[in-house]
Amino acid sequence: MASTVFKIAVLTWLHFTADFLGGLTLPLPEPTLVQHFNTDLFTVMWVITASALLCNLIQPIAGSLLPKNGLPVLLVICPLLAGLAACIGLTDRIPLFAIMLLLSFTAIGLIHPEAALTVQAIAPRRKSLAVASFMSGGFLGYSTGALAGAWWAKRFLLENFWIFCLPAVLAATLVVVAGLHRAQGHVKNADTDRPGGLLPFKIVLAVSIAISIAACLLVRMYPVYAYRAFGPRGQEYSGVVLFSLGIAGALASYLWGHIADRHGCGRTIALVELAGIPFYFLLLFVPGISLAPLWAIGIGMTAGAVFPLTVVMAQNAGGLKPRLRMGLCIGGAWAVGEVVVMLAAKYMSLCPPGAVEPARNVLLIPPVASAVAALLSYGISRREGSISTMAQLKTSEMPDRIPEP
Repeated sequence: MASTVFKIAVLTWLHFTADFLGGLTLPLPEPTLVQHFNTDLFTVMWVITASALLCNLIQPIAGSLLPKNGLPVLLVICPLLAGLAACIGLTDRIPLFAIMLLLSFTAIGLIHPEAALTVQAIAPRRKSLAVASFMSGGFLGYSTGALAGAWWAKRFLLENFWIFCLPAVLAATLVVVAGLHRAQGHVKNADTDRPGGLLPFKIVLAVSIAISIAACLLVRMYPVYAYRAFGPRGQEYSGVVLFSLGIAGALASYLWGHIADRHGCGRTIALVELAGIPFYFLLLFVPGISLAPLWAIGIGMTAGAVFPLTVVMAQNAGGLKPRLRMGLCIGGAWAVGEVVVMLAAKYMSLCPPGAVEPARNVLLIPPVASAVAALLSYGISRREGSISTMAQLKTSEMPDRIPEP
């Protein structure tokens, strides 16, 4: 029987693989996919963002509709379907490309709730460590996928790009070896029947949406801008930029989480988002593409690292059921971000092909979104302070000891 450590390692690799395949397409739209399919940027971006939108929407839906004990066979089937993202070079037809990517991203979306349920089920005593390991696989996978996709496209275009589906085959095999396809794990949601807190969920959701818009536009549109501004070298470096962004964000999220425990999520998000705004402009107006990864690290360590704190705030908010709040804050917010990317791609399609200015204009939106997130979070921080004060007053009013009858 496989050990718990081995099972967690397999699930971490599964998460890495799923997000690796999702990140592969980030640096490819222009020029690789535009030239390969002999089409325009808007068509390519529409297919990619529609697939990403479905991936985000399917996660809260699946989390709500799947059986309570999970459907572990998905851990074998979904990685193989997710591997279709690496097979897009095998066709030169847009409809088939769209079908492959939609199936792949649907599978990627289904992996997340099922794997997360399994992680918590097999590690009942050390959940925090197990979940931290599982989440780190996703951060590393998404960043590494962008780096690998850019490196390969620069040298080989989409020739033999299918080789990147091999990690998915390995993941599915390891799931069977570990016996995870037969795991039955029901994790009780302690928050299901607990009333919500005092934080206004509408504002928390608005913060999540603002951060998601900034992140989606940056990771989807920066590779386009880099290629238009710096040529083929820009496409290759865009993968390094996204890799630096993701790794820095993964590491810094632990720091900001620790600080938020002491000073509150609202205040932490407000300060960190403001600190990240200058790095957007440094990245956008960098004189040479070789300096771009440095400023991407700055964004990753600040604005790119605080989204998990919005999930914490959503858990402490009121107004809706906990599961619905989580679904809206995570899947819903990122879905809005992908819709904004679609609109941005439509705007760019109305401009001259290859023009740098439209791409730069689109990338001016993320720092504005960060400023909005900071302003809203500051308002939440004042509410958090009021809640903390009320809690202290209630504690001070309690007797030191229970009187004996």
